[in-house]
Amino acid sequence: MSEDKKSYFNRDSVVSDDGNFSAEDTGENIINTENSLRPYELSIHLPSSDPIVVLFGPPEVGKTVALLRLTAYLQKHGFAFPISNATPNEGSFQVAKQNFQEVMNRLDSGKPPRTREIDFLLLEARHRGKLNFHILEASGEHFFDRTEPQKQTYPRYMSQIFKAPTKKVYVIFFEENMFGSSDLRKFYANRLSHLINAHVDIKRDKIIVLYNKINDNLHRFQSGKTALDEIYKEVFQHSDYIQFSNAIMANGGKLKHVPLVPFYSGDFYEDAWSMSEDHYPQKLYDAINRSLRRRFF
Repeated sequence: MSEDKKSYFNRDSVVSDDGNFSAEDTGENIINTENSLRPYELSIHLPSSDPIVVLFGPPEVGKTVALLRLTAYLQKHGFAFPISNATPNEGSFQVAKQNFQEVMNRLDSGKPPRTREIDFLLLEARHRGKLNFHILEASGEHFFDRTEPQKQTYPRYMSQIFKAPTKKVYVIFFEENMFGSSDLRKFYANRLSHLINAHVDIKRDKIIVLYNKINDNLHRFQSGKTALDEIYKEVFQHSDYIQFSNAIMANGGKLKHVPLVPFYSGDFYEDAWSMSEDHYPQKLYDAINRSLRRRFF
């Protein structure tokens, strides 16, 4: 799929887990907007206590397209996904909001979603008008930056969401031969371990493992059905990801209770998007729904 990777914002302003700006935040990071605002100096005020689904993964793992596939499926079942007022409305954020809304409005067109890279948007998942949960759509570099794989800081908005007392469902993305590098996979596992140890309340929050782009690896599947035991081994028993598995168990979680969701968004051509079968987004929704202990249809 061809995607326009133009970034609207400066993405260097980060804060440590205690909410303080790091040394990387300098005057050179100020962007040119009408009000000369730094987007990541803006606090995000969550408008309700409704849970937040966090799509956690590095760049190019397919988070945005997976989100679009999920929303396309849920829209057929009475859901709508307006952008939350908690997303800042200043400067370039407004441009990103308009662009993303245009992409959402064209989901039924059959054309490939040419999404522009964004820093973050908070979507509301509303079922027949009622707000049920939020979905965080954010830049992959904010979750894991392969150019700085040992970094353990987060942008201000993300740190605030992680620390909010509301329930979070972390949908963590994996794919086969992720990064093409054992060292980067180990750094990613370390990042996930830090997330779990610092921010995840196992009694309140939930973790879902999404194994993406499965149709790129047909040799892993039989008769179109995913072997979940293979995904379990690939994620929880892989030596590169051992820190991730250990962090879950060290915090009282059980690996067998973590939902494993094989996912595939569809086939992309120059001027067309052939969406995957509905059972892929349905399984993701079912996993989210069970984690929230809610049922809408």
